[in-house]
Amino acid sequence: MTLQRLMGLVLFWGGFLAAAVCMVLQRDIDLLPDTERQVLSRLPDTFSVPASEASRRSQLPVSELDTTDFVLMINDLEAWWLAQQTNQPSLGPETEDVEQQDNVSLPPPIAPSPETPAAAPSPDRGAAPLTKDYLIKRRVARLPSLWPAVYWPGYLAAVVVGIAGAVLIRASSKSATSNESLNQAGLEQLTNTLQALVVEVDRLTEALPTLAPEEAVPWIDTHCVPLCADFADNREVMKTTFGLAGFAAVMSEFASGERFLNRVWSAAADGYMEEAWRSIQTSQRFFHKALEELQQRRR
Repeated sequence: MTLQRLMGLVLFWGGFLAAAVCMVLQRDIDLLPDTERQVLSRLPDTFSVPASEASRRSQLPVSELDTTDFVLMINDLEAWWLAQQTNQPSLGPETEDVEQQDNVSLPPPIAPSPETPAAAPSPDRGAAPLTKDYLIKRRVARLPSLWPAVYWPGYLAAVVVGIAGAVLIRASSKSATSNESLNQAGLEQLTNTLQALVVEVDRLTEALPTLAPEEAVPWIDTHCVPLCADFADNREVMKTTFGLAGFAAVMSEFASGERFLNRVWSAAADGYMEEAWRSIQTSQRFFHKALEELQQRRR
């Protein structure tokens, strides 16, 4: 795995996980309007009032109140709750006039007329008290969409990081494909060069018994030496494709064949054709083995 691909994978998956976290990073209370969030944040976690107290202040469910009415109701409930905590009677709007009339008795409550039935209890007003968590959940439930729950600055940054990672992964894939194509082309050229060298060595092996020393030397220089040089110049492609083990397996056979071919040249130059004949046979075996190793590792 290349460094470019590794960096791409790290950025891609890091951005993906960060985006997932940002989608749930916002708290429910953070989704509410500023005024509602401020008044609810001010309430202590132990805040709890009977549902009947809310019913006295509004006939609408908590989730149906607009922001202004909801804030006024919470302020009133908070004052009542604080008064209860200090064991003081609540001074609600309904009792202020009564306390100003010290000795005046209140008239009995008027029963609702048959034409105006009492309002039905609100669906979100049960026997359970109104707590801070309950109020937050009811106000969040009225929102048309929960997309604001996404922490957008962090989410967009994470998306950018993920896209950068995907671009690096794609670029590394293209680079790997391009390198593979180049390696295959290089191996094809290398194989053709070695095949041509084997053909020339085979021809020299057949012709050497009939060649004079002064004919063998220029024949090797013309037909074999250029092919050996071309093969050696392009040998690095085997290292990147086969690894060091495959590279060594082919090159050790090729180097041995080239060394014995040089002996043929030296023996022919000195006029020792019998030594040249023995050396060309050994060289031929090594070159054939090198070609066999190369073709086997290309499969």
